[in-house]
Formats: sequence, C-alpha cells, structure tokens
Amino acid sequence: MNILVVNYEYPPIGGGGGVICRDICEEIASKGHHVTVITSQFEGLLPYERINGVEIHRTPVLMRTKQNVASLPSMLSFVPLCVRKGAVLARSERFDVINTHFAIPSGPAGHHLSGRFGIPNVLSIHGGDIFDPSKTLSPHRTIGLKQTVRKMLEGADRVVAQSSDTRNNSRTYYGVDRHIDVVPLGIRPNPYPAKTRKELFLPEDGYVFVTIGRLVR
Repeated sequence: MNILVVNYEYPPIGGGGGVICRDICEEIASKGHHVTVITSQFEGLLPYERINGVEIHRTPVLMRTKQNVASLPSMLSFVPLCVRKGAVLARSERFDVINTHFAIPSGPAGHHLSGRFGIPNVLSIHGGDIFDPSKTLSPHRTIGLKQTVRKMLEGADRVVAQSSDTRNNSRTYYGVDRHIDVVPLGIRPNPYPAKTRKELFLPEDGYVFVTIGRLVR
C-alpha cells in the first residue's frame, strides 16, 4: 500500500504522540509498504529525509520556538501548509489511504486532503486531542476546538483510539455515535537485560515506585 501520514509532530520534535507515530510508520514500512509523512519543520532539520524506510516531508510553520512543545501559531499554520504540500504529493502519486494523527491540529489537513482527492482517511486519536484536563484549552471545553474535533470524528472513514478511555471520552464529550476501533499502542520490547536489586543498589526489602505518563487529578 501507498500510505500518506499526516502528523504535526514527528521525531525529533514533539512528544509521545509523535514517537508512537514514528514507530508505527517504521513498522509498516518494514512490511514492504510505502509510507510518506508530512510534518512540521524545525530549525536544523532537513525539509526532506528518508529514515528507516519512511519518507519525511517537513513543512515550515509559524513561530515554533521549542522542539518539544508546539505553539498555537505553529499548530494553526500547519493545516494550510500541510494541505499545500499534501496536494503536491497527491498529484504526483496515488495514495491508497491517509492516516491522520490527532483530531487537532492535524485533523483538518487530513480531512481536506481526503475529500479533495477521494482518499480514505483513518483518524488516529491519542488522548490529549480529545480530553486533557491539565490544559486550559482542552478541546472538550473550548468553543471552536470542540466543534472541530466533533467534525473530524464524524467525518473520518475510520477512527482508531489507543485506549477504551479515549474512545469513551470521544462519545462522552462530543456525542459521537459511531464505531471507534480500539488498537492499543504497540511498544517495542525492552532490549536491555533485567537487573537485580543489588545491581541497581536497591534494598531487597524496599518499595520501588514507578510512574508512567502524567498524574492528572
């Protein structure tokens, strides 16, 4: 298959959503499929690279000053700039499917390209684009963003959530009455051998606490 992936963040910029998108893209490419990614440009990064079988096109965005955090202008500007780049690519080669990561800000770009060129759009939602109470502008309670997310969820040919919680939040906060596939994130096996408590200088009778992700009330 010839797959176009739209994600406003892709390593080395961004956070967890970009990392898992990269892992998925590289795994799909390793199976013999052709994967093309459109993402944001950042200082020092080439506008085009081929990494581990994945073609990466980086489009310039406005006012992105941090590698790990996207500014609001950078997210807003990504949509029209991604559409322009995607249209050029779609005219030169036939994509079988678009995989759009995040209902916002990537969602409108993938949605537009899908309708314009008649390519099925699979929308992957990751959590923060649906419900993130740690952010003042969480989409579920922000006018404009909420309506945009609902339109993306309803307009995609298929929607994939990474957990039942994200799927349920889509229904609870956006009133979306459609089938949403739940596909848990694939994590590469830990390549490092297990270590004993002694090797880690931990007491044999001590408690060890591990946190993963965020703690949100």
